[in-house]
Amino acid sequence: MNFWLPICLVLVSMPLASAKSFMEADSSTDTDMSDMMAVLLTGAHPDAISLTESVRDQHGKDSHGRNQAALEGMFKSLPKNDKGNLGLPAARYALHRLFEQRHRWFVRGLHPTMSSKKTTRSHHVGQALQTITAMDNKGLSLPSLAALAGTLEQLIQKELAAHLQDFLRSAGILVEDMTYEGKVSTISGDELAEAVESYMIVYISGADLGETSKEAVKEDDAFMYNNTKDWTETKEWVTSTMLNVVKSETECVDELSSCTFHFEDAARVVRAVVEKYGFFNDRQCHQVKGKLLDMQEHGTGRVKLADFYKAGLSDVWQFNEKPDYLRSLGALDESTKDDPKVLVPNYVSSWVNCLNPSKFYAVCCRNECEDYMQVVEKRVDGAMADPDVIIRLVETHSVFTEDAPPNLSGLRKRLVSIAERHRGKVPIHGRLFAQWMHHAFPSTCPYPHEAGTTNPQTPDEWMAENGHTDIKVSDDEVQAVMAQSKNRGFGNWEAKDKASVSAATSEDPAAQAFPSELPWTDVEELLVVRQGKPPKSKGKWFMDKLIVLMEALMVAALVGMVLWMAREKLMEKKASSKRYC
Repeated sequence: MNFWLPICLVLVSMPLASAKSFMEADSSTDTDMSDMMAVLLTGAHPDAISLTESVRDQHGKDSHGRNQAALEGMFKSLPKNDKGNLGLPAARYALHRLFEQRHRWFVRGLHPTMSSKKTTRSHHVGQALQTITAMDNKGLSLPSLAALAGTLEQLIQKELAAHLQDFLRSAGILVEDMTYEGKVSTISGDELAEAVESYMIVYISGADLGETSKEAVKEDDAFMYNNTKDWTETKEWVTSTMLNVVKSETECVDELSSCTFHFEDAARVVRAVVEKYGFFNDRQCHQVKGKLLDMQEHGTGRVKLADFYKAGLSDVWQFNEKPDYLRSLGALDESTKDDPKVLVPNYVSSWVNCLNPSKFYAVCCRNECEDYMQVVEKRVDGAMADPDVIIRLVETHSVFTEDAPPNLSGLRKRLVSIAERHRGKVPIHGRLFAQWMHHAFPSTCPYPHEAGTTNPQTPDEWMAENGHTDIKVSDDEVQAVMAQSKNRGFGNWEAKDKASVSAATSEDPAAQAFPSELPWTDVEELLVVRQGKPPKSKGKWFMDKLIVLMEALMVAALVGMVLWMAREKLMEKKASSKRYC
């Protein structure tokens, strides 16, 4: 404490007046939000500060309105503060869902199950967002949330453009000779096709996008060909998608080989292919999910760990993650002693099934339960819902009827019990409702673990934190799990085909009722800031309050510096433009 106090006082004495005026003013604009995020992310991206002007221009374009429209339904349904705005947990949740739905991207630092401490320590985006929400106690409005989404898009586009320049230089094309707005271009259609293919080979293979030499790309291509059964089809998709984008988003109407392109056109084509890849990757996600559901018990969305590893012994499926890693991901159900099971929706939408081509995001399998949530949000039009409204929706809406739960009367009782805790209404973004959705649709909706019991991380992050050199289970561990498994009934998937499983389930009333026996914990968690219990020790209470005060003063100082940096940069640009007028 003695070490930090002088530093805090020095920081606070510098720009406190500017920060104070900002905190007290009600006129902070959405542009300020995006500008400050760009400045805060300077450490993550060397050109981030130059984005302030492009983000400012973005507000006059359709993309800002598009972001607002995409976020509006979620914004209305999320719990808000007394000013009608979102706090940090709700803002993270909304932005995470936006990018997951739009591109199948998990933006680092926005994962809703990641703790705030790990978010701010490990990921620049989460750190910037937490700083922004901490500095402005009004929370985030819908336009502000859309502005931040636009800023993230701009940062990702800048990163892509930088990588594309490296690929073009490796092909012998000097990007410096290509003008952004000039009429003469130095890249041909054939060169564009080669650059797109090379970029996507490295992007999809998970190799280092900094390795752009032709030799490195050939090695990555050969690796994917030898280790991926549908690699030829994937490359054909890249080519056809590129050609479609060229026709729809550039002025090239003839054969590709007869066209030439500005760098901005080339970047737009690559960006469009990258943004569409997540939807193409859905096929692989469906294949993984389909295989796991073939092995599930009674439609519970659970696969015995022993059966999971048995399937992984084949050359087709790589179901081989350590139990410890599955537990950390929240993909392991250990509610039954000595009979662990893999939670199918949790596993499919976890970091295991992600590509990591960017410092800002990973391409992952989407959480398909979001389709259900979008319908609920649209019909409820608020953060709280009447239980009977939800039941009628599940009974009648086509999205739900295709996978209708068999025991809806029992589920209704559970839903009413949730509402009784909240004055007759169900918080649709609370943990208990998410758990209810898992009970209703166990194969689609992930099980929501209690906060602090899981720690979703990429394989590399988990290995680094836990001292492992691999996430794959050893042969000895597999044999131990199989020996421990009871392998009873439907758990032995090798002994029954799908038809016999279906017939047995339909004849056994106990099997039909089994989904109602899924684990349930009566712990509620909401996307709001909760007050903690005051400490018993007065001395500790005073020290904690002092630390909080120092942190608040540091945040205020940071706000002032951020605003000063952004405005100074803008003034420099204005002054420079005046000199050359």
